[in-house]
Amino acid sequence: MRAFGLVVVVVVAACGSPPPPSPPPQPAKTAPLPAKTDRWVIFGWGHKVGTMTIMSNPDGTFAEVYDRVDNGRGPHVDASLELGSDGMLDQFTATGHHELGNALSETFSRSNGRAHWKSEAEEGDAAATKPAFYNPLAEGSIDPWLIPAALHAGGALSLYPSGTMHVDKVGDATVDGRALICYAVSGFALAPYYAWFDVATGAYFGWVEPDGAMVPEGAEKLIEPLVTKQTAIEAARAADIAKRAEHEPPAAGLAYTHARVLDVERGKWIADQTVVVVGDTIRAVGPKPRFPPAPK
Repeated sequence: MRAFGLVVVVVVAACGSPPPPSPPPQPAKTAPLPAKTDRWVIFGWGHKVGTMTIMSNPDGTFAEVYDRVDNGRGPHVDASLELGSDGMLDQFTATGHHELGNALSETFSRSNGRAHWKSEAEEGDAAATKPAFYNPLAEGSIDPWLIPAALHAGGALSLYPSGTMHVDKVGDATVDGRALICYAVSGFALAPYYAWFDVATGAYFGWVEPDGAMVPEGAEKLIEPLVTKQTAIEAARAADIAKRAEHEPPAAGLAYTHARVLDVERGKWIADQTVVVVGDTIRAVGPKPRFPPAPK
């Protein structure tokens, strides 16, 4: 049958009928875009103690590998992340081990108006109707995504499982021809921590402290000048906070109520005492009934 069909086609073509249409041109095959890999070096007390690598995949997902060994211990984390259209985390998965070697297994997902997280330490679920970012237990750094998300939200951002973080621009520096901007990040501890971003690209640069740093591979020489600059930024910020918070104490002094006082003569603590301080001098200490109640 195939031979017969072929003869018919040839005969028809010979009689002047139009040839069969050519197949449509096929699009040229292009190689998939390569993943982009960025690498940071971690230092502690002047010694290299680890690395962090972030791979940006063509599909918009990210893979992070964080590895640090200091004094014989340290975490290893393999994490994958996916952001939503609002810049918040939609998916997060981390495996590996924590600082002291205990196993790490952590997940977070956000979909259909709900957020759910689970780790070896906790599990929770919450509404996801407003912008909020997940704060993982896994070691590593989410600052490359967290800080831009907070800035986009106006500088303050809710966190899962709970809390609110704030980001403030506190300074900038140009070191070895590279312009950087410094942000203070608060809401995670009693004191803020500082992170640096590249002005030209908007990308995360890293962090520096007198006793350690994490900077892009090849930028190690920028650590010392950045520490000097950041120390000055921190001092100026502390001075500004002190100036805004200072006030003149009342002339009559201040009364600290319900204080726990150590009686050094009898060697015991005395509960529920009132301590009156005038200027920089303690003027009276005693039980509350000895002092008139404060005016309402």
